[in-house]
Amino acid sequence: MYFTTHLVVGMSLGAVMPNSMAAAAAGVASHVVLDMVSHHDYEGIKGGVFDLTAGAAAATALHWVLAAQGASTGAVLTGGLAATLPDAEVVAAYLKSKKGTMCFPTHSGLLPHNHRQLPWGAGIQFLVMGISAAASVLAIRSMA
Repeated sequence: MYFTTHLVVGMSLGAVMPNSMAAAAAGVASHVVLDMVSHHDYEGIKGGVFDLTAGAAAATALHWVLAAQGASTGAVLTGGLAATLPDAEVVAAYLKSKKGTMCFPTHSGLLPHNHRQLPWGAGIQFLVMGISAAASVLAIRSMA
């Protein structure tokens, strides 16, 4: 999955968690689940830079929306960070000529990391992000 997808889903989960610890656990768990869904993964630095930029913009917008709905800012940010953190090993491996041992279950091969080509692989991710963000806003509204 793209960084942006993991970030948005993690933030959305953080918005409905009772505290930052629960948000962190939910964020990491969501990374496993999302990697197992068929999706597109880009290769190369250009895709990574674009994804980081898009993720920062999406995170800023979602943070404002969730904060306006009364979500815990700390849990939102913790959930998002925890959801993206497992991909740090992918970046490290890329910077080391794509060699190295991966530890995270969906990166090491212990659990499947399902791939799908464009455009469907990206479309699935946009759908997941939209549903996740909308569901978190609706859930926060119903809790108020």
